[in-house]
Amino acid sequence: MDKSGTQRRGRLIAGAVGAIVAILYLVMAFQLPMGRPDAPSAGVFPVMVGFFVLAASLVMMAEALFTARVHGDIRFPKGRSLVLVLVFAGATVAMTLLLPYLGLLLTVFLYMVVLVRFIDKGTLLGGSGWIRPLIVAAVVAAVMTFVFVAFLGVPLHALPMGMVY
Repeated sequence: MDKSGTQRRGRLIAGAVGAIVAILYLVMAFQLPMGRPDAPSAGVFPVMVGFFVLAASLVMMAEALFTARVHGDIRFPKGRSLVLVLVFAGATVAMTLLLPYLGLLLTVFLYMVVLVRFIDKGTLLGGSGWIRPLIVAAVVAAVMTFVFVAFLGVPLHALPMGMVY
């Protein structure tokens, strides 16, 4: 089994970074209230996410170390692929920065419009029109707001600051 190549090294580094971030995330998540089994609180979902990211990171590292499937070099994205990576990264950063000001409902809606309209172009959800991206974004934003704010009781602003929920 060839242990060289940027793909193997990249997966090891990504797995290690993911594991460290997951552990730090779990430390913070366990500081949130968990609630009871019949009434989960704000900490339940972040703890589940933290354990999932930690497990995925460890599996990624194990795969890079112990299998022959990971080999060769990583090719940097070019052309449309690079544009998609930059749009996704930019939209994710914008969502993170706008969330405290625009609220969960509007931020998730805008994020999903960008992702479905510009990144998922030409697939089942995307395409050249705006109807499907707007419908998908509205449904995802409503479900996310209900799950986090109403069901789990996560203290997030559902609507832009100053508006009543």
